[in-house]
Amino acid sequence: MALLLAACIAVLSAATSAPGATATPPTDAAQLAAASAARMNNPNRPVPWWAEIGRKPDSFYRSEEGRRMAENILSWQDADTGGWPLMNTTREPFTGDESRAGPWGRRAALIKATVNEVRFLARAHRATEDERFRTAVLAGLEFILAAQYPSGGWPHSYPPRATDYSRFATFNDDLLPDLMTLLHEVGNTREFVLVGPEARARARAAFERGLEFVLRTQIVVDGRPTAWAQQYDPDTLEPRPARAFEPVAISGGESASVLRMLMDVPKPSPAVIAAVESGVQWYRDAQIDGLRVIHAAGDRVAVADPAAPPVWARFYEIGTGRPIFAGRDGVIRYALAEIEQERRSGYAWYNHNGTALFARHAEWKHARAWDAQPPTNTDETKVGDLPLPPLLVTSAGAPVRTVEEWENIRRPEIMRLVEQHQHGVTPSTPVRTTFDVIERDAPALDGLARRTQARIRFPDHPDGPVVRVLLNLPKDATGPVPTILHLSFSPNVLMQDEPGIDEGTAWSGTLKAPIPDRDAINLGLFDTRTFLERGYGVALVYYGDVYPDFNHGHAHGVHRLFPAPSDPAAPDRWGAIGAWAWGLSRVMDYLQTEPGVDGTRVALSGFSRLGKTVLWAGAQDPRFAMVIPLLSGEGGAASSRRFYGETVADLTNPSRYPYWFAPRYADYAFDVASLPVDGHMLLALIAPRPILQVVGSEDTWSDPRGEFVTARAASEVWRLYGKTGLQADDFPPLDTLVPGDMGFLVHDGGHKALPIDYRAMADFMDLHFRR
Repeated sequence: MALLLAACIAVLSAATSAPGATATPPTDAAQLAAASAARMNNPNRPVPWWAEIGRKPDSFYRSEEGRRMAENILSWQDADTGGWPLMNTTREPFTGDESRAGPWGRRAALIKATVNEVRFLARAHRATEDERFRTAVLAGLEFILAAQYPSGGWPHSYPPRATDYSRFATFNDDLLPDLMTLLHEVGNTREFVLVGPEARARARAAFERGLEFVLRTQIVVDGRPTAWAQQYDPDTLEPRPARAFEPVAISGGESASVLRMLMDVPKPSPAVIAAVESGVQWYRDAQIDGLRVIHAAGDRVAVADPAAPPVWARFYEIGTGRPIFAGRDGVIRYALAEIEQERRSGYAWYNHNGTALFARHAEWKHARAWDAQPPTNTDETKVGDLPLPPLLVTSAGAPVRTVEEWENIRRPEIMRLVEQHQHGVTPSTPVRTTFDVIERDAPALDGLARRTQARIRFPDHPDGPVVRVLLNLPKDATGPVPTILHLSFSPNVLMQDEPGIDEGTAWSGTLKAPIPDRDAINLGLFDTRTFLERGYGVALVYYGDVYPDFNHGHAHGVHRLFPAPSDPAAPDRWGAIGAWAWGLSRVMDYLQTEPGVDGTRVALSGFSRLGKTVLWAGAQDPRFAMVIPLLSGEGGAASSRRFYGETVADLTNPSRYPYWFAPRYADYAFDVASLPVDGHMLLALIAPRPILQVVGSEDTWSDPRGEFVTARAASEVWRLYGKTGLQADDFPPLDTLVPGDMGFLVHDGGHKALPIDYRAMADFMDLHFRR
């Protein structure tokens, strides 16, 4: 039940206090203020440094600044316990002067300490291979593991003091969620391979004990689980008080971080799901409406305000659910105004935690549909027999027999279906572009090429993305040449190994942050030479310049160039693939201004998710004379209706790549039979232009036979134009190019580009661009 305005007014009243209440604080306010000021003035007081440093690439840890920070952190590690003190350990080294420690001294701590030092040094070890960092990480991890009680919780500090509240197992200051999150990382992520399998197994076991502790300590009132107290007796698991003003109560503060931690548990058990649902429901019941907390003149006052956003109290009385407050005298009161001014202004009595929690819960509920997702199938006998949607039949049921009917009726229908159900609608708002050529006709690739480099800018958005284009043309070309435009995973400086390549920043999907180009993923060089030797130009573009490849990347990519959508969650909103495809058309705009490029003969290629992208780009932009999707798989040329390898459910899993697509695509995760489009339709949108599909014989994830099935189905559209379609009745032999208007190559290998792919691409271009 929400606490409405009447209850809020009661909170404001100073006349409703517990029997025997007194407003006389036991501690001198001036002394408390002086102690608080001293903490704030300490240069090594705790600061949230990991929020920024945690987004740095490996090269940072090899830099002078990164090495200095690592040495500083090492110097503050406690030699006896392996932990770190509660302070900023990155700012300066410990030289033996105890006065340089933070406000709480040099004692190793668990609350807001040790966790990020362990993370930093693990990254530093990966970047530098300095074994001192690994040793320190293991010692820090051992400190955390040793501090855990058999019941699964952790004390405020370790070793615990038996005489005060520090021995209680606590959720205060997010201690348990912070430690549990780190233990999950240690036990399950590549970041912590350095600790070895035994330590990783111990971390996983500690996490499970912690999880059991959380489930056992959820407070039950009248048979209903609610939320959590701040701390508990580690043996009896009964709620316990901490400082005088932190009574036994249900916490509307710490419980939110506990619930967020539970919602991060992969494939949660029924017990975890029940704990989350009941905890979130408690937050709904405990919501306080019509109350605004005002900070003024060094005080904190709660006032009635019907327009105020919802708030939650820090403490709720167990049993009654009433917000409670206490000063340094420890007496329970029911109004903020009743406690002394020093505590009113010096403690977080109200918060807005529930608002963010409800949003996270909605995401979490959506993700639960994927908990029962079946395992990946790679058995051809289990692919199912769902028929493909008809290609040459209009939505009204009329057959399509002519090119005119295809181009004027059926093709537009399919385009709308793909927009509405898979890739989203590309905005039609014009965006002004400029082409800044920063280098022209420089000798390149050992004299084989003339290199031109350009930056595509959007002058109405000076802080917007910049798309860098690397163009190589044959050295001896006397006129415009056919050109292949390749969209790559790596910045250009990693795709062509020679001096002078335009460098800047790339994006890290792991860090969700900009990084130097040379720190980006490197999947190997593009075989530019093969195409140059055949007389073709090669244009390379890094996909991260258009849209960073992580969820919510629209805050940084070309989505920023357009007006904010009226409904950000619109089911047909374009995703990352739509953005990358739009960016390719802008590169095409530029290439058509280059005198050395034959703008009527530009082939487009991309690999994996970028294979999906070039299909959609080619479907929308007929200026691309040829499309070459390599291993495009599910969501690309493969059939979604075959239960084999990657599926729509895999792609739209909230923990994977839903942001590539329109939100509505996820509606078909477990109902592909209702999906009104499939891979053969995407292929058909390219007709009658030539297309070459490249698949891998061992690429079971991308379903090579699924691409063959759709190619055969799409062939009827090419035949409608009098073209050949796919000239193969059976799955082709390995490493043999199937020629024709619909080319097909099955390379002998898995999900990666191979040398034969480049040769086949050049051969296919010869077939169609040398006529």
